[in-house]
Amino acid sequence: MFCQLLTGLLQRDEVVGYLSYWIIDPGCKNAMSLILTRSNPELADSIQQICEDKSWEGIIVKLWPKIKYINCIITGSMSQCVSLLEFYGGGIPLVSPIYNSSESSFGINLKPLSKPFDVSYTFLPNTSYFVFLPLGKDGEGKAQETWTDDELVDLANVKLGRYYEVVVTTLAGLYRYRVGDVLKVTGFYNKFPQFQFVERRNVVLSIDVDKTTEEDLSKAIMKAKLILEPLGIMLTTYSSYADTSLTPGRYVLVWELKMKGSNDLPKLDAKIMEQCCCIVEESFDFTYKSHRKGGAISALELRVVKHGTFDELMDFHVSKGVSVAQNKPPSCLKSEEAVKILNSGMKEIKEIYENGMKILEELTSNAHEIQEQMLEEILIRNAGTEYLSRFFVNGQNHKQNFKTNVPIVTYEDIKPYIDRIANGETSSILFADPITQFIQSTGTSEGKPKLIPMTAESFEKRMVKPLLVDLVMKKCISGLDQGKSFYLFFVKPEMETPSGLMASLYTTSYFKTQIFKNGLAKFCTSPIDTILCLDNKQSMYCQLLTGLLLRDEVVRIGSSFASVLARSIKFLEDYWKELCSNIRTGYLSDWIADPACRNAMSSILTRPEPELADLIQQICEDKSWEGIIKELWPEVKCISSIVTGSMSQYIPLLEFYGGGIPLVSPNCGSSEACFGINLKPLSKPFDVSYTILPNMAYFEFLPVNNDGGGKSREFILRGASATESSESTNETTTIDKPVDLASVKIGRYYEVVVTTLAGLYRYRVGDVLKVTGFYNKSPEFQFVERQNVVLSIDLDKTTEVDLSKAITKAKLVLEPLGIMLTTYSSYADASLTPGRYVLFWELKMKGSNDLPKLDAKIMEECCGIMEESFDFTYKSLRKGGVISALELRVVKHGTFDELMDFYVSKGASISQYKPPCCLKSEEAVKLLNLGMVGTFFSPKTMF
Repeated sequence: MFCQLLTGLLQRDEVVGYLSYWIIDPGCKNAMSLILTRSNPELADSIQQICEDKSWEGIIVKLWPKIKYINCIITGSMSQCVSLLEFYGGGIPLVSPIYNSSESSFGINLKPLSKPFDVSYTFLPNTSYFVFLPLGKDGEGKAQETWTDDELVDLANVKLGRYYEVVVTTLAGLYRYRVGDVLKVTGFYNKFPQFQFVERRNVVLSIDVDKTTEEDLSKAIMKAKLILEPLGIMLTTYSSYADTSLTPGRYVLVWELKMKGSNDLPKLDAKIMEQCCCIVEESFDFTYKSHRKGGAISALELRVVKHGTFDELMDFHVSKGVSVAQNKPPSCLKSEEAVKILNSGMKEIKEIYENGMKILEELTSNAHEIQEQMLEEILIRNAGTEYLSRFFVNGQNHKQNFKTNVPIVTYEDIKPYIDRIANGETSSILFADPITQFIQSTGTSEGKPKLIPMTAESFEKRMVKPLLVDLVMKKCISGLDQGKSFYLFFVKPEMETPSGLMASLYTTSYFKTQIFKNGLAKFCTSPIDTILCLDNKQSMYCQLLTGLLLRDEVVRIGSSFASVLARSIKFLEDYWKELCSNIRTGYLSDWIADPACRNAMSSILTRPEPELADLIQQICEDKSWEGIIKELWPEVKCISSIVTGSMSQYIPLLEFYGGGIPLVSPNCGSSEACFGINLKPLSKPFDVSYTILPNMAYFEFLPVNNDGGGKSREFILRGASATESSESTNETTTIDKPVDLASVKIGRYYEVVVTTLAGLYRYRVGDVLKVTGFYNKSPEFQFVERQNVVLSIDLDKTTEVDLSKAITKAKLVLEPLGIMLTTYSSYADASLTPGRYVLFWELKMKGSNDLPKLDAKIMEECCGIMEESFDFTYKSLRKGGVISALELRVVKHGTFDELMDFYVSKGASISQYKPPCCLKSEEAVKLLNLGMVGTFFSPKTMF
């Protein structure tokens, strides 16, 4: 398509230039080399001037001024495209040249300048042997099937004004074959009939005895759209289906609308759209209207989808084997997958922005009711599945039975079911809706990534969250709508399971959706092709280069996680000179070989900018990079990245680089479910709370005991899980049953349990939360730790939050010396007797990346402070010689970048990488040991 468009533009005046790098098909490249042979900036400027006009009315005649007509089939289901082509054509005649089907050629248009809706075709009698099934007409002129076999007529005996279904006999083995096309005889050319295409015989909407054909639908929509035209609103394409999932059923129409002057979605006036619905229904026949009046058919529903949704539908049909050249938009949908694709376009971004705060208020004000409805819906849909039906005696799937009978489980409990689906068994093992993909966890916390099932509906629900987050941030931070966001996003390759279903990280799937591409991506500096590049190094380089080129437009900088942003700044430290060279010369480095990246950058890196390069060089040459973000991007209002949990270790580093720019931690979730969003984005990083979104999953909360220091403790819930131990230690406590969302208490600790539409039932996510308050009736919480992240030698259990608190105290000794702790990790070394805790620290000087001179006494003091911060059990075991002295290993600058590269090589994504607080991998430990530059121990006689 690209090459054909380029050729058309070039041969406008027979001029040429250079082909985009991403055109790699040898045939295309060879063909274009004969046409695109030299540059022509005057032609390019002329085309650019035409295309930059906000309104593309008459774009075809402007781009190709000598054009005489537009040649394409515009009858049948293609008639819905007539208005759009007339708009783009600017008065150029539309010519519908031929009519045929896959089975046979029928006729040609001998009056090519006929108006589109007056087109008739003349039969070609030498292409097939034709006979015709006569169709009667009802009182409204609608074709009705009334024929018998002996009433078939041949080509010479058709009657003017009559309707027929065409039947062909061909040389290729079709005998009296019903093609399914209904034609109306409009005249004769010599002795050959002329006809208009009316409809496909088998395309019909029906709920009861009603039958609404393609022609009926087309006529009704033509009437309805007349009230939109004076408002400058165009109906670009449509489809429909009969929704019998409800009682009574209804017709559902799906429309894609745009403004005449742009591709913007028009502001939808409810009264106008309801009027369209009424006009459509009024146009249907007596049978429909009588059943509608009698309650056998429910009110027609009109769904408006965002621009580009029907392109996704075409992509879907092409993926199933349809040719782009012969794709016909289906007037009536039969495929459930196709319906879901169109429905996914209903979450219009502008509508969410306009009503976002109202949506949030409704969600949080009715949290308990929404939760109960969600659980009820999950049970109604899925109670008959193999997994759930075991727990409901005599089919009694009441909510209380669910809470009494269904066990609380971990991933290992349900992994056999998920594996069966991944290996090709039906998804009805776990849930009723068809599975569309698997979401992979990152695997950095627990080792091997998990596979989490996902349906179209559950994926669609999650896609709303980024829009709500963006809305809240723009409401609370002024100026974010006045520029672009410099987000660093990355993807990783998808993996195909034996079932044929794909598995990928959620972010990878999300970045590939039209919701992202046509929504948030348009407000980002990074071109979508640089985000989707699978080579992370090329992707990061291009995204950083774009961010620097557009530095004056950037009002927000961020990434999914703080670790990614920290890594990106390290990358900038390594490559700023080369980036400046690219900006100074206007040429992209040769090692950027990805065709899509090169093509995307060609529209941004368009000319030398030596002044900008000099400015960036001057900033980056400063030995201290304190406040570097503010200096490079002076209009930035906030830094947006998750900085809670294991990401909290990056807060000092980002504050150092940010130079006072607020850090915003926007949301909290997991691969299994979205939990909540930060409604107070300007909170201090260590004070961040998230508000539960009650429509994302059904939430339950396992109370977790805490000691006097507010430290969360492991627990045992008797009978809760097939894999949980029933033995108690002095560190565990038997507790009450889990509580629902409405019953949590402020100040208490809980482990979150989710039940989803996609086959997770009472599933322990493993995250410990602390309830800090309520927003309306929805709980607010702070993320505390991962329940299973723990250091232990004997009976001691040191959690992620214990470690974080101890390190935060210890590093206070270093700060007056200008030493920064940039990141850390740990592991329990049981290879020696007695075992010990080992911590890895990466240190740097504030003014440079130089490794600080390590004073043994200072480092030993840090070791001692950390041990003093641990709990009574640790200290008593340490005093008794069961645990040896804590060891602190300092590693050289860049060692933790190598650790990230290691996990990425094992399947983790840069975009979702979480540095492991406690290492489980021997390979990871060895890698950090290779970077060791110093080792220190706390005093042996400390306790």
